Amino acid sequence: MVSLILSRSSSLSISPGNLMPLSIGYPTQRHAIKLYAGLSPVEAARLAQHAKQLFGIDRHDDAGEICLCLAAFTDANFDGYLRRSVAQGVFSPSLAFHRAPADVRDDLLARAEPDTNHRDAILKALVWIGDAAVVSRFARWREAPPAWRVSLYIPPRDYAREARG
Repeated sequence: MVSLILSRSSSLSISPGNLMPLSIGYPTQRHAIKLYAGLSPVEAARLAQHAKQLFGIDRHDDAGEICLCLAAFTDANFDGYLRRSVAQGVFSPSLAFHRAPADVRDDLLARAEPDTNHRDAILKALVWIGDAAVVSRFARWREAPPAWRVSLYIPPRDYAREARG
């Protein structure tokens, strides 16, 4: 059985036949990394589905923490979570987007310029995607700086350092 911390208020106990929320305290960072890295593909898929369900009941922070760890330590597919997250205007944690599918990337690219409230988070998510379409868009913004760049703390060209730093 593997126990995972989802947030300060909840965790999961995963065994082959069950996925049950528990409250059990805090493991060290090293233990959490080891636990997530040791998930089987089936366990990771269950956890990704659980994150999507948590997001659906407005537990965005818990869902985001799960997806952040899944993105960092597994090859789990949580495209459904990313689609739901973007549809509801939640763009963090940005690292969770690093394997986002093309439709999620395209949605983020379409939102980057008009969405004044979330532009910073959208740009960070795009940097983590980092594919040819994203690189091309950032190059375009570097060559012809958009008027909205003044609303940012740093220019768009510096987001690679910001998101990954």
